[in-house]
Formats: sequence, C-alpha cells, structure tokens
Amino acid sequence: MGNIQKYLQDSYSRFPMNDLVYSKGRYWTYKEIYSASRSFSKILKEHGVSEKDNVVLYIDNSAEYIIAYFALLFLGAVVVPINVSMNVENIQYILEDSQAKCLISTKFKSAYLNKHIDLNGILMIEIDKIAFDLDILDFNTKDFDDDNTALILYTSGTTAKPKGVMLSHKNLDANTSSILDYLKLNDKDSLLVTLSFGYSYGNSLLLTHVKAGGFLYISQDTMFPQNILKTLEANNFSGFSTVGSYLNILLKQDNISDKPFLNLKYMTFAGESTSFNDLKALLDLNLNLKLYVMYGQTEASARLTYLEPDMLFLKKGSCGKAIKGVDIRIVDDLGRDVVLGMTGEIVAKGDNIMKGYLNDIDSTEEKIKDGWLYTGDLAYQDEDGYIYIVGRKNDLIKYLGHRISPIEIENKINKCENILESAVVEWHKDVDDVKIKAYVVLKDETRGILNLNEDLKQVLPPFKRPHIIEVIREIPKTFNGKIKRALLKDSDL
Repeated sequence: MGNIQKYLQDSYSRFPMNDLVYSKGRYWTYKEIYSASRSFSKILKEHGVSEKDNVVLYIDNSAEYIIAYFALLFLGAVVVPINVSMNVENIQYILEDSQAKCLISTKFKSAYLNKHIDLNGILMIEIDKIAFDLDILDFNTKDFDDDNTALILYTSGTTAKPKGVMLSHKNLDANTSSILDYLKLNDKDSLLVTLSFGYSYGNSLLLTHVKAGGFLYISQDTMFPQNILKTLEANNFSGFSTVGSYLNILLKQDNISDKPFLNLKYMTFAGESTSFNDLKALLDLNLNLKLYVMYGQTEASARLTYLEPDMLFLKKGSCGKAIKGVDIRIVDDLGRDVVLGMTGEIVAKGDNIMKGYLNDIDSTEEKIKDGWLYTGDLAYQDEDGYIYIVGRKNDLIKYLGHRISPIEIENKINKCENILESAVVEWHKDVDDVKIKAYVVLKDETRGILNLNEDLKQVLPPFKRPHIIEVIREIPKTFNGKIKRALLKDSDL
C-alpha cells in the first residue's frame, strides 16, 4: 500500500513530458501538473493548511482541480470535493459538517459562494489567481500513515442529508490497483472525461490514469450529447467511461453512426443499471470494443465487481464477480448466506472499504458489521459466482405480493420509441391503493408517448406494467446522477 499522492510523483518521474490533461483549451504535461501541485502546496502551507486539515474543493473538472487535489495530498491534508451542481443547502451543510479549514474555488465560483453561503470565517483561495511555479523539481515528499484519511466524498443524499464517506490512502490505493488489474491501463491510454471528479466513479478515473501515466481529456459538454459524439469522433481516445442512462441518450441521437466509437478500445459503465440492448447496440457499432460493466459504491472507494467483456453475452445482465482483493457474499436479513439463485443483500469486505462516515458513528455501525459493508443492494448469484443486481432494498415495488425491481421496468420503457429516459416508482394515492407509476422524458415532445402501453404489453407481465404514465421534462437526480425516487414517490411533478 502507499500514499496516493505518489501516483503523480512517480508518473512525473517516468513520463515528465507526457500530457496528463487537456482542460479549457490547454494541454498540461505531467511535469507542469506536478510542479504546479508542489507550488500550490507551498502556498497552502503558508496559509496555514497542514496535515489532516479538511479542505473543500469547489471546482469544475479542470487542470486546477487536479493541481489542488494533489497539492492537498502532498501536505497530508484531506480533500473534500463538493460537486458544483450541488444545491446551496447541501453546500452549507458540508462546509459545517466537515469543519473545513479552507475552501479552494475559482473567481467565478467564489462570487456565487459569497452571495449564497455563510463561510463562517473559512479561508477561501481562488486558485485561478495563483501564478504557479512550473519549474519545481523537488522530490522531497513526506510519507503519511496509509490509514490517514485522504478523501471525504459526500454521498448524494437521495433521501436524507449527504454523508461524508472517509476514504484512507489504503482504501483508495487498494481500489485503484484492483481496477488497473483488469483494465490494464498504461501511459499510452487516454480517456474522454465527462464524469465529475467530485464523486467516486470520476475520482477513480483520475487516480487510475494518473497512476498509469495516462491522459485525461476533460469535456464540459455533457448536456450536449451531439458534442460528445463529435469529440469522440475527432480524437483517438482509448476509452470512455459513462453511466447507462447517458449511453441510452447517446444512442438515441439523430443520425447515430459508428464513427464516434470506431477509435475506442474500451468503455466502462457503473453508477447505475445499463441496458443490455444498449450494450449490444454499441457492439454493433464497433465489434472490437471491450465493454466493462461494473458495480460499486462510494463506501467501497468506487469498485466492487466487474464483468469481463467476453462474458457479456454469456452472463447477460450480470455485474460480474468481485474485483481483486474484495470478498462478496449475498446474505439474508439476519446476515446469513443465502443459497445460489436466491435474492439477498450484497455485503463486501476488503482494503477498499471506507473507514466510516464522518461524524456519524451510528450510521457507520449500521453500514459496516464485523468488517463487512452492507450495501443495501439486492442481488442473486448464479452457480458460476456471477452476481445479478435486482435493485435497492428501499426501492423495490411491492404489488400484489410481488417484489418488483423498478430497474427492470425502466429498461423496458427506455427501449420504446420516443422515450429518452424514465423512472419508475411505487406510488400511493392513499395507504391501501398501491400503483406502479412511470415518469418518462420524451425525445420529441410533439410525438407524445406513441404506442408505449401497447409496447409494454409485449414485454412485461400484467403485474409489472405501469398503471400511471406521466410525461415530465426532466428526471430529478442527485449530483451523482442517481434518480431521486423518494421525491417521485411523494409528489406529482
């Protein structure tokens, strides 16, 4: 195990003139990012930031984010990212809950914070005003205890206040090494980045590529799928990492062709369910594309399982097996292993499992029992050990004695003509009147839902068909991209 700031130092020593990142019209080499990080680290130290201080990053994906991230780690400080799409209430909560010593932002973002947030004397540093010394070659870095907290990632808070997940250097290093074990990245690999570095999936992309000496191309065009397709087409990226719902949106763009995907070697999918039909459609566009379906949690430093690309068709719908260094079991409500094929809760153990939740011992003890992380995800395992996720314990729809996964229904709806994306929930007009309700976003609002009800009759049994279908402009999601099902259950949008 090792300190994760060494990833940048080691890759700089091996590939100083390789490009590390493209951001805002500029390429930055490993030497430039390393020197800027060491330079900024000295400035932070002069401002009183020291080992174990919690420091908030409120910065978009950028070279500046990477510089600040590693600058803090060189000091032994704790990085606390706040996703820039987070609402004011949660920003305020995280600043107070983390007892932040300092907040690093940009001139533009700090103006917003000063207007809407009570900083309570927290030191704010605008990183885009800093003139970095890009000639620092100092290798005299300090080693810190591997069990020290390196990163606090706040969960998305779908039903309650966000929780601060404390991840140590050991947690992050174990997970990074395991991901590299199956992705086999090296200094020739490059990635189009659209996922925020401020949540676990995005953070894993940053760490794996910096450790491997790879290249990150940052795009801010996520809201414009056509631009993402054009960027993919115009560059020779090795990989692209995204979530299932965004893949579905990309594939539904007008005049979709194979051109954006021909240069790619691999794609990864995590964070939510990915439609098998969408994966098959990708392979129809590039038969040589390696597709990695993955599963994990923030509390596991990102990753718990992956499905080998060559097993995609043999184990349709599976999220694979445990990654290297992780043990996984499927258990009942009493923590006992269930038999193969039976549904239970996924529990996991390994060096990647979090230290706990910040300032929340009770929630930590509910989540981690005897060293096992209780994920809250329901799944079953086949005779070969492959895992199939059914859904979240709290999201299952109970109707006519059936326990129904909303994900299954959503996958069927999303295949239908003119449906861009959907969200399905258990809905109550009153206590005893249970309905299945589907919220749908249309690709073309002028065409309506077309033959959606008839299409669903062909693919879903009667007890799984939505009783109510409501068209909305946007599915409410957390900053991590997860559907806010609790909001949909409680209100009409």
